[in-house]
Amino acid sequence: MINKRNIGDVLLSTPVFTVLKANFPHLQIDVAVGAGTESMLEGNPHIDNIIVLRWPEKRGLAAKIRHEWALYDSIRNRYDLAINLTPGDRGVLMGWISGASVRSCVTRKPKWLRAWLDKRAVTHWVSWAGGDRHYVENHLDSLRRLGVRPHNAEQKHPVLMVDPQARADLETLLARKGREGLLERPFVLVHPSSRWMFKAWPPAHNAELINRLGHELGPDAPIVLTSGPDGREMDFVREIQYGIDVPYVDLTGQLSLKSLYAAIAAARLYIGVDSAPMHMASAARTPLVALFGPSQETNWGPWGAADGVIAHDGFPCRPCQRDGCGGGKVSDCLTELSVDQVFERVMARLAQLDAENSLYI
Repeated sequence: MINKRNIGDVLLSTPVFTVLKANFPHLQIDVAVGAGTESMLEGNPHIDNIIVLRWPEKRGLAAKIRHEWALYDSIRNRYDLAINLTPGDRGVLMGWISGASVRSCVTRKPKWLRAWLDKRAVTHWVSWAGGDRHYVENHLDSLRRLGVRPHNAEQKHPVLMVDPQARADLETLLARKGREGLLERPFVLVHPSSRWMFKAWPPAHNAELINRLGHELGPDAPIVLTSGPDGREMDFVREIQYGIDVPYVDLTGQLSLKSLYAAIAAARLYIGVDSAPMHMASAARTPLVALFGPSQETNWGPWGAADGVIAHDGFPCRPCQRDGCGGGKVSDCLTELSVDQVFERVMARLAQLDAENSLYI
């Protein structure tokens, strides 16, 4: 199984492994993914081995050839089935070299050299339906193409395991901040940033939302603020922090992906935008409110939590799938989404959770 895309893409592909294992319990499943995404698969009970695809540290053609030769030699003639969930040349070549008699790949644009490779390396092409089809279903089409189907809806749910050591590391960090035991209490986790900043809600809006939530919820429901360690994300979050005037727990840039997931899985409510952590929240079945702008929620929305999506309904151009209006990295459909709208949705979701919890008391 080959999936070299981003963190969220890798997580959304995990139902493929669930369905394969359900249909063929004794099948050994090895998955090749790009470096930095492997934590989305570690601990997954349906995966036997993870192959992390890296590029050589040394520059130069000779170093790259040696590196690729070692990779291909490690998988040569070892497999019976190769499924490439992405259309890249490297994955197609890996499938061919694997020795598998059945080798599938997502349909891609033909080129003269690529056409020569494709004719020899791929036995089954997978054509995605497009439109409003979710990427979980697109990935599962790679199995449907081979006559393998999910037995039930539960098998389609993305799988991500909480790492015990990552949770312990998180608890240690919280204890150092004087927040020991926080994971056992109801708290709201806000993850406002994204790798793609045109998907982000303005810093001033985020700060106002956090302030209003802090005043409304008080100390009984602490607010935890998180972000990735990337410099752009940290700059974005610092703008938010300048405007916050209520107590909150600052974990921005301090968590590994695994520790971030441990925090998300323990949260009472997750608030964020279209990003990998949003998909992590849906995998954990953590209730959420997800803000969408230019991206298509029917394709990329939180699996099993479509009712948690909030988007501006006054922009007929959305979802445009562009990197901001006019390519300017800022999306008006997000900047015009008011704090009142998001605050009301968050409070309604919390009230719903309180009502559901009261049924079991």
